[in-house]
Amino acid sequence: MAVGAPDGLAVKRSRRSFLALAAAVGGTLAATDSGISRRFAKGMAPSRPAALANYATWRRYRNWDFGSNTGNDIRNLSDFTNAGWGASNSKYNRPSEIQTFYTGSVLPADCPNFVVHPDHVDIVAIWNGREIAPGSNGNVTSIQTMFPVDLHCGGLTSIAYIEGTFRCPNVSGAWPAWWTIGHRIGQAYDETTWGPEIDIMEIFGSRQISNFACTLHAADNANNRCFLSGSGPHVPAGMVDYTNSQGTVSYDASGAANWNLGSFNVDGVINSADGYHRYGCLIEPDHTISIWIDDLKIGHFAATQYCSDAGVPVALQLVIDLALSSEDAGRIDPADFGGPNNTHPTNNFRLGIRNIQIWGPAS
Repeated sequence: MAVGAPDGLAVKRSRRSFLALAAAVGGTLAATDSGISRRFAKGMAPSRPAALANYATWRRYRNWDFGSNTGNDIRNLSDFTNAGWGASNSKYNRPSEIQTFYTGSVLPADCPNFVVHPDHVDIVAIWNGREIAPGSNGNVTSIQTMFPVDLHCGGLTSIAYIEGTFRCPNVSGAWPAWWTIGHRIGQAYDETTWGPEIDIMEIFGSRQISNFACTLHAADNANNRCFLSGSGPHVPAGMVDYTNSQGTVSYDASGAANWNLGSFNVDGVINSADGYHRYGCLIEPDHTISIWIDDLKIGHFAATQYCSDAGVPVALQLVIDLALSSEDAGRIDPADFGGPNNTHPTNNFRLGIRNIQIWGPAS
C-alpha cells in the first residue's frame, strides 16, 4: 500500500478510534538511569544519540535493555509491567480489523504474546487455528502496550527524545507500530487523548519492510490544535532532512483523511526486518518534531505545541503494538504463524524489542 493512500488510511483510522477508551497501568517506578555503562552490540543504541547533539545537558531518564541476559533491565513480564508499561483496555470488534488485543489494563502474568529471549523480547501475534478474515475477532491475539512519560520520568511531558530499537516482521499482513498519543498531565493511566499522535515507525501493507511511514494525526483536521495554535490551517509544514544516497524520503501533506496532518514516506533507507534498527523522535523546546533512524535525521515537522485537539497541553504516552491489517487479509498465509497457538520462532508474526530510551531536559 502506498503511504497516504485513502484506502489504507481508512483502515488505519479504525485502529485509532478506540483511544478514547484506552487505558494502561503500571507498577513501581524503575530506577532512574543516570548514565549507566551499557554494552552496545550491533543494533544497540549508542551512549548518546546523534539527535541530542545540540542538547548536551539533557539526561537519560530511562534506558531499558530487553532480554533474559544478566544485567538487562526487562528480563521478564514482571520487569516490564513494574517499569510502568501496561496493556490497552481495548478490543477490536470492527469488520475492518482482523486481530484482537488483550483486554484489560494489565497483561496477564502468563501472557503468551510476551516472549523473552536472551537479548530481546518479542511481541508475538498468535493464531488459534480458525478463520483469518476481517471480522474474525479473537482468532488472532497480540499486545498493545503503553507508557505515560509524565508519571514515570520526573515530570517530563512533551519535550523529550524517545527511541526504540526494533526488528520488524517480514510477513504479509503484519502491522507493527511505534507511536505516541497524549496523556493528560499527572492524571491516571486511562486519561489519554487522541490527538495528538506521532507515528515514529509504522509498516502497513504487504511485506513493505523497506517502506514505512512517519505521520502526524489528529481527531479533527479542520479544528484541531494538536501541533499548531490559532485559527488554522493546522497542518505543520514538513521538511525532508535525509541526504544519504541509499533510498529516498518524501513528504506528503495531501491530508488524505480529516485526521492526517502530514507524513514522511521512508523507502529503501533500511530493511526493517534484516536486524535491529533504532527509531527515534525528538521534540525540541520549541516543539519542532524530528524523526531519526539509526542516527540519521529523516525529516522534521514545524510544530509549535503538543496538545489535545482542544489545544490543551498533554504529555507523551508511548505506544508499541503489533496488529494485523485487514487490507492484507487475502494475502495472509496461515503457515507464517507456524501452526495454531505457536509462540516459537517458527511463528513469523513477531516484533522484536531490544532497547527503549527516554531523554529530556535535566530537572
